[in-house]
Amino acid sequence: MFYVDKIIKGSSSEKALEEFLLDKEVIYEDVDASYVIRDAGDIIATVSVKRNLIKFFYIDDAYQGEGLAIELINSALENIISKGYRTYFVFTKAKNENIFTSLSMDLIEKTEDVVLLEGGFFKYADWIQNIKKDLDKDEYSAIVMNANPLTLGHEYLVDKALEEARDLIIFVLEEDASYFSTKDRYEIVKNHYHNNDRVHVYKSGPYIISRATFPTYFLKKDTDKLKVYTELDAKIFAKRIAKDLNIKKRYFGTEPIDKVTEKYNEMMKKILFEYGVESEFIERKKINNEYISASKLREGIETDFESIKKYLSQDVYEYLKERCLH
Repeated sequence: MFYVDKIIKGSSSEKALEEFLLDKEVIYEDVDASYVIRDAGDIIATVSVKRNLIKFFYIDDAYQGEGLAIELINSALENIISKGYRTYFVFTKAKNENIFTSLSMDLIEKTEDVVLLEGGFFKYADWIQNIKKDLDKDEYSAIVMNANPLTLGHEYLVDKALEEARDLIIFVLEEDASYFSTKDRYEIVKNHYHNNDRVHVYKSGPYIISRATFPTYFLKKDTDKLKVYTELDAKIFAKRIAKDLNIKKRYFGTEPIDKVTEKYNEMMKKILFEYGVESEFIERKKINNEYISASKLREGIETDFESIKKYLSQDVYEYLKERCLH
């Protein structure tokens, strides 16, 4: 009989786990808790948890079919539930799909390489229904933005999208991995457009993928990471979200500075097209012959607050002034 042990951080057992995963070309990082099963002292299976995300799920090939999966997953779920989460996700190799669907977890989307599943009490169907109940048009366009914070550059992109007849859905990324919290970023955008009946602002939930949301443990290179992120992100958006909300076009700002984001956008356009969603890229707005940069604006908040005013609408400036100077 095999037993599950919880890894103590900084211990020799954690070092052994790092080596176990490294043998599988996996980098062990960014976890809240990890669990292992051993045979004669050697690790033969493992799983880890980060917040409500299950990751690093591996079972040595020689021990497949021994019932180890349910023991590991139960330990991971106990950890997630103890932290108060009502919903959980699994991001894993595509070959593991049947293990998790057999435990009543629902498939969100998959690619040739990876699969994203979910379980719990609030799932994709609930999230999308909360949005659908507010929408009654036959077609929409969409923009996904971090809005960290909302600048005149973001507003310019919105204005260009509104030149078409369709109403616009703005998804504000919900991952709290930014300078400003999700609450602040969402409130700024929501408040700014609250008098515009053609703009509908929602949080992205966990279904529009930011690069902070999912683990990269199975990826060897940044190029691999970018490909996997983009394909999964695009397929979730095109096959699920766009279909359910009648989104026909997604707008992007061009990315003349960040080459990784530029490549991401190029790949996104190709994949969205394959699933019938049009993409349009709008050249970023300039002020004094310089592209508006949210990152430079954030630097200005720390060094010269008044310098940021030229990049913001008055309501956004006042919001930030209240938050940052008081």
